[in-house]
Amino acid sequence: MTRSLSIIPIVHTEADLGQLADHLRAQIGEEAWADKQRAVAEIWRRIAQWCDEADAGGLRIYQDGLPHDPNAARIVADLAAKGSLNHRILKGLMDRGAELVGTEDPELLLREYEIAKAAAEAIDAGRRPDPRDAQRSATLLERRDQYIARRIDETLEETNRGVLFIGMLHDVAPKLPADIETVFPLGNPAPQRRTA
Repeated sequence: MTRSLSIIPIVHTEADLGQLADHLRAQIGEEAWADKQRAVAEIWRRIAQWCDEADAGGLRIYQDGLPHDPNAARIVADLAAKGSLNHRILKGLMDRGAELVGTEDPELLLREYEIAKAAAEAIDAGRRPDPRDAQRSATLLERRDQYIARRIDETLEETNRGVLFIGMLHDVAPKLPADIETVFPLGNPAPQRRTA
């Protein structure tokens, strides 16, 4: 029997970015930032509409940036309460019967955060970020994608359907086993190549 996974490409909102939003706004300017926020709002409007119409019973939720941690549901509730639209949508699905699955390796997430923080601090100090960090980030992203795919394979049973909310820079679909059918209900932003 084939397992089914809907993949929803996401972009992070200003609330999700936290202090990094201030750095990005300063880099691109207020007008460009406002344009970007309108585009992000439209993406999330489409995601919310799809989730409102989805059958949440038997659905397993996987989320970019959500650690494989026993407190994953509390993390989602806390972030939803702080205004994260992404996490409000997750909580809405959970309230309707979907099951949240911690998705990412906490250690890899921490390393990614440290690289982003070092880059932001360098920019604040008027320095260029370490050029090696781009390669480190790419390597970490690849390892994160492998972990996410493995986590989905381990937890998505034949009787379940899954939904993966994943940033557009990720490339998880090609790393999934062949018995997991992937669907992009809102469109696929980039061609995916299956390697497994």
